[in-house]
Amino acid sequence: MRWIHELKKIFQEPLPRYARITAVMFAVVTVQLVWWILFFEQNQKETKRVFERLDQQIEAMANQESIQLPPDLLVLKDGKYRINDSVKAARNYEHKRKLVMLISETVFVIAVLIYGVFYIFYGVRKEKKFVSERNIFLNSVTHELKTPLAGILLGLQTLEKRKLTPAQKKEIFDESKAEVRRLEEQINSILLGGELFRGEENGVSHQYIHPGKVLESWLQENETFIKRSGVQLRYSIPDEALISIRSDLFKKVIGNLIDNSAKYAGSSSDIHIHGKIDHGEIILIYQDHGPGIPDSELETIFKPFYRIPNSEGPVRGSGMGLYITEKIIKNAKGKIRALSSQKGACFEMRFPLVKR
Repeated sequence: MRWIHELKKIFQEPLPRYARITAVMFAVVTVQLVWWILFFEQNQKETKRVFERLDQQIEAMANQESIQLPPDLLVLKDGKYRINDSVKAARNYEHKRKLVMLISETVFVIAVLIYGVFYIFYGVRKEKKFVSERNIFLNSVTHELKTPLAGILLGLQTLEKRKLTPAQKKEIFDESKAEVRRLEEQINSILLGGELFRGEENGVSHQYIHPGKVLESWLQENETFIKRSGVQLRYSIPDEALISIRSDLFKKVIGNLIDNSAKYAGSSSDIHIHGKIDHGEIILIYQDHGPGIPDSELETIFKPFYRIPNSEGPVRGSGMGLYITEKIIKNAKGKIRALSSQKGACFEMRFPLVKR
């Protein structure tokens, strides 16, 4: 269960100062409640002894003197008056009822305290994790935006300080334009991620597209990136496959997946996208031949700001790519999940099939 897993995480981590103070306060309240129960029990024992002495006095008076007492209080046994057993039973019942009520209320209060303390720890821990991930995201975004800017600045400085042939100038212009497009794409990706994160998701799926044709268009638009990264992309999608999603958003989905493959698999990014139709759905299987995704990370990778650790060092990126991908597909009434695979990263995407 999720709460047990979170509880284990909380106890495995060193307790900060606020947690120690809260734990001490919780212990004090618990001890106080237990003391109340013990005090109540001791008080009830004293009360019981007082009643026993009173009963003895009443019995003695009833046997020695002719006094009128309520008939339900005394009964005649073996020629002597005795306190009615029903009276004693009523007293014992009342004592047990009060004790059970006190114990129940104490258990309830302790349970509420445990629940509250757990969710305070859980909430603070979650908030700290979010702040940490946000800081990582901001640092990554800053680095990602500075990289194309540095390339553009270098190109402008080269044009300013050196005498170049027309061919060299054209090459620098082309590289600078590619960096500008990359910068624009990164900014749009950040803005889109913010909109999806805030829930501004209207108007996502209102265009019918053929995934294969959009893939072909994406390859033409990103020819420079494909050559530079060494990605080899093959795809086979049925001609009758038609889905409802904006073409630019579907390109964003494909671009995010391929960009991740290029980051983690490098020059060995041999990617295959296979499509099939099954029970009114178009299923796209995305498979690369990189290091793959650990089974423990198959669900975590779709969280915002999250990036899978790489043994070779930090991986560039904002950690928003797969989060945006999942949001786009869900808004198009589709599903995406990461599959366990020995060959590399594998994703299954499902979209409702649009009938012609």
